[in-house]
Amino acid sequence: MFEFKITLNDDDYLLFNQYHLLNSPTGKRSLMNFKIIIPFICLMFAVVIFIVNHDFKLLLIEAIVLTTLSILWACYSK
Repeated sequence: MFEFKITLNDDDYLLFNQYHLLNSPTGKRSLMNFKIIIPFICLMFAVVIFIVNHDFKLLLIEAIVLTTLSILWACYSK
């Protein structure tokens, strides 16, 4: 008869959950949705600022910052 001595800690639990999230179809879909939501929120924020204030300089600065944020978010999120 075999006897296994295994000790699991919190890191093992987190690594299993991360593996499951990255490899299951539901996890992949939710990660893709999460990756798309932030750029969409940035776009909606730019539209709201445009409606409230028609200052071109402010809108240009905001567009540059939000575009940079969206690109970094899409590239570096898992």
